Amino acid sequence: MSRGTPCEIKGDHKLCTRCDLWLKFSEFPKHPGGTMGLHSHCRKCRLAMGSDWKKRNRERVRENQRKWQNENREHRREQAREWYQANKASRKDAAKALHERNRKEWLEILPKDPRCEICDRPLTYWSGHQTTSVHFDHKKNGLPITHMPSGWLQKNRPTPEKVALWRECDFGILCLFCNTNLPTENRIDWLTRAVRYAGMKLHNKRIPE
Repeated sequence: MSRGTPCEIKGDHKLCTRCDLWLKFSEFPKHPGGTMGLHSHCRKCRLAMGSDWKKRNRERVRENQRKWQNENREHRREQAREWYQANKASRKDAAKALHERNRKEWLEILPKDPRCEICDRPLTYWSGHQTTSVHFDHKKNGLPITHMPSGWLQKNRPTPEKVALWRECDFGILCLFCNTNLPTENRIDWLTRAVRYAGMKLHNKRIPE
């Protein structure tokens, strides 16, 4: 049958005028003016035609999208709020499971039995308590991972690229007290003055009789 002839019906099947296949009625989208209230093209052909049209009219598609987004900005925000509220619990559970998986995988890569590199206090990765957890120290500014290394580990799976990025940062392992009191900038100058100060105090200390 040629493309131009009217659609034919055989029982519960209809002929697609584009691919010339006999398909069940359920394979055709609805169309009020079509035979049996169905479109003359099947769903797969309609999708292919739509995809082809979008490729040939990319700028027009973009312009229509921008126009719709601008005209429906508040509607889109309301939809996003509703979706967030409806999926808050599931998103939280999914994030928790993701973080747990990533932590387990990173534990196979991070140093075992971590201790503070300054005071030698034994520490634990993600212990749940600030005072006993590892605090990763930025030894210098300008590192690829700029904020909260522990959080970065939980959000990123240890792929070869991520592991290389982590090792490039060469973070120190410190406890809360040492990490809080050690400055990121001008460390050598700060430590020199601290050692000089401690030496002066020791030199001036009176020995008990």
